[in-house]
Amino acid sequence: MWDRHPVSLSLMHMLPDVAELQGVALAPLLNRAGIGQDLDANRIVARAQISTLLQELSRRAGAPTIGLDLAASADPNRLGLAGQAFFAGRTLRECLSAHQRHIPTLQGGVQIALEEWDGRAYWRHTLQDSDATHAGVLNEGVAAFVVATLRAISGAEGGNFHISLPHR
Repeated sequence: MWDRHPVSLSLMHMLPDVAELQGVALAPLLNRAGIGQDLDANRIVARAQISTLLQELSRRAGAPTIGLDLAASADPNRLGLAGQAFFAGRTLRECLSAHQRHIPTLQGGVQIALEEWDGRAYWRHTLQDSDATHAGVLNEGVAAFVVATLRAISGAEGGNFHISLPHR
């Protein structure tokens, strides 16, 4: 666990429900990640702890894509300013820019880039100093959450999205 960037536990607000649906006890997951029993949304932990927590949930549930289940259960409003900012603009660009400005309130060590060329928008979300294999479930969850949120903002349920992840 070497990724020490700070993460608000509000990022894990959906964990209890998803773990229960998967039949996985929450307490051993939290203990394995060194988080203890407190999932207080105002508490800050290291991103490596979140990655360990999600890997352990994936392993115990036998669900390698558990990050997608977590993303489907996520509520942007429970992520504080970073999540609420997604819905704060008049345009999609304003919403994305607001989220980008507020992401440090949710987690540190995140680099976000929004670029446009040839009529296409490219969103790059990078977890700095993170091992792609260790953060795999977190990366998948972030990608799925951002796509779902972009679809909700734009009203484009079937939009053409392409996702590249830093792992298989």
